[in-house]
Amino acid sequence: MASVASLKPIALVALLACGCRDPKGDYDDYLQRTRGEVPAPDPPVQSRFADLNGAWLVHALLAGGLDLGLRMRFVMDASVAPAPLHAGLWLATANPDVDAPLLETDTTVAADGTFILRAVPLVLGPDALKANSSVSANVILAVSTLSADAWCGTATGNVEKPLSLDLAGSTFAAVRDDLGTALLENVMQGCYPPRKTGDAPPVARPAPPDLSSVPSQLADLTGNWLLNARLANSLPEKLWASLTFIPATTAAGGGSLDGALRKAIDPPGGPALVTFTTTVTADGRFELWLPNLQIGTTSASLLLVGATQDATTFCGAGAGQVTKPFDLDLAGTTFAAIPFVPGSPVPDSGPDHCP
Repeated sequence: MASVASLKPIALVALLACGCRDPKGDYDDYLQRTRGEVPAPDPPVQSRFADLNGAWLVHALLAGGLDLGLRMRFVMDASVAPAPLHAGLWLATANPDVDAPLLETDTTVAADGTFILRAVPLVLGPDALKANSSVSANVILAVSTLSADAWCGTATGNVEKPLSLDLAGSTFAAVRDDLGTALLENVMQGCYPPRKTGDAPPVARPAPPDLSSVPSQLADLTGNWLLNARLANSLPEKLWASLTFIPATTAAGGGSLDGALRKAIDPPGGPALVTFTTTVTADGRFELWLPNLQIGTTSASLLLVGATQDATTFCGAGAGQVTKPFDLDLAGTTFAAIPFVPGSPVPDSGPDHCP
């Protein structure tokens, strides 16, 4: 069965005044792609020694697609080189004047302006990465100083909790923010702007889970539903599904479902994460294919196969793949839905699989 999904766009503005590539490089890359050539790697960043005392806004893109904003304050003896430097780290949403730092660390800035910052351990609450749980990581930042107002580099290390993730390939950039007026969306996430890679390749639809053993019957599912899901048998997710059932006008029966998905905690009237339409068989079964589902910083392709118990509940199983902020096979996903009043308190527990 086919379904159509359209996601709200997510815009990311990224520009730094220092350390950018020559714009001609993008055109050269285009010519190389049209000729079947591989673009040359970015040139090494030219680092220089500068006085880095003050406040900084840091934007990082950690491996796996984790988007992280930090504030840092440096105390540096710029009268000598190599120069000792003390750093305090906060989340970008924190106020360093009143909030305690996540951690403090010491390092030395070399005569060419390069230095290593060790954020070990870096413990981030669920709000920092829009995740379901706290994240504990060991992050090593290799910094190149572009000027007295900007620095950037690459990061290595690993996430230790709630899962294991190698951070090799992570990048970051920082701008001076002594007045506290810089905006995170205006700060790049590396020493160079991202290269254009063209349109994303089509996502392969997985084989549907087998629900033949689950009884199902046709019912009018028009209304609002709390969808309790357990992704890959482990990660819980709660969504609000708003559905409209349209019965078929032919003798074959069945019909279609038009709907929208939102986070369960979203207020009524807000934009949907995704809208869709799909067909329903004469015995109340349906498939919902969401190849570009975006929930916060999580990107996934998800196929849901549903069975209708009656007009008060439906359930099913899912398959697919999470691609950001980490790779996760969604085989084994289950879900169940119960009637829901949007804006009401979300219950902590509820059925999340077919009986």
